[in-house]
Amino acid sequence: MPVVKRQVGQKFAVPGRSLFKQSAYADLVLPTEFVEPSGELKDFSLLVHGEKKVGKTTLSLQGGRVLLLQFDPPQKAYRRLEIVVKEWGHFLAILKKLEEQGNRLTGMYDRIVIDGADIWFQQCQAYVCKQLGIKHPQDEDFGVAWSALRQEFSLGVDRILKLPRGVWFLCHSIWKEIKSRSGIKQERLLPRLSGMAEEILNGKVDGWFAYDFEGDERILILRADQKTGAGHRMDFEDCPHFRTTDKTHVPIQYLRAGPSAKTAYQRLEAAFNNVLPAVDLFSLETVVPSKSPVRVLVKRRSK
Repeated sequence: MPVVKRQVGQKFAVPGRSLFKQSAYADLVLPTEFVEPSGELKDFSLLVHGEKKVGKTTLSLQGGRVLLLQFDPPQKAYRRLEIVVKEWGHFLAILKKLEEQGNRLTGMYDRIVIDGADIWFQQCQAYVCKQLGIKHPQDEDFGVAWSALRQEFSLGVDRILKLPRGVWFLCHSIWKEIKSRSGIKQERLLPRLSGMAEEILNGKVDGWFAYDFEGDERILILRADQKTGAGHRMDFEDCPHFRTTDKTHVPIQYLRAGPSAKTAYQRLEAAFNNVLPAVDLFSLETVVPSKSPVRVLVKRRSK
């Protein structure tokens, strides 16, 4: 890849982008009918973070034909449709091929997975720095490089999310110290992403879930608690998802992953469709066996 020679402070121009042409939208038609919400989990975008070896990749490969864009080492233990991505330019070439398929993509894959979203962002940063002829964004004055990095990464995220398939972004979790509104510092289990990458991805995906161990059991955390970052926007009033099957129909916060990736995905899909049996839900409250049972809170483990 050629390096663009430039003076420090010179405006960053992204190759291949054309100026806005109003004539390109001459046939624009305003919508007059509602677009119905999707009723399938595979159509949505998710950011899934979890500890090493908890099973993020195997979970993402469930539910049909999945294209795995691998930024970690190849997943040799799995039967898969995989491309090991070497650099950001390689990713852009793959993305262009996917865009050229148009609606035919729906017959090729049921989901696209970015495995190693933290490395994916690092590749984007290296690409932008090479374009600018610098080693790190902080080497550029006035935040020019940081702005260019945000623009490049946001565009890449937008383009892959516009594909007619759902996309999952996978990354490891990390314990980070944060300060609450009251000023109290505490640790939370969050995606192992830079501040910029997390801000961009969390702002664009439909949900971000945590895959974690609770004792000897693996659980999926769909809504945040005091120790874990998670949440989603798939719970609209006219089309709610991830609700319990009982009369209360309350939002699901935790669900048991079960003994295998297949079971975990089946339970996730059942939770999405509001038909998950209560026995598969996980509660942080338990009963201590004694003559006078006392309800206690099982604290989520920290480090």
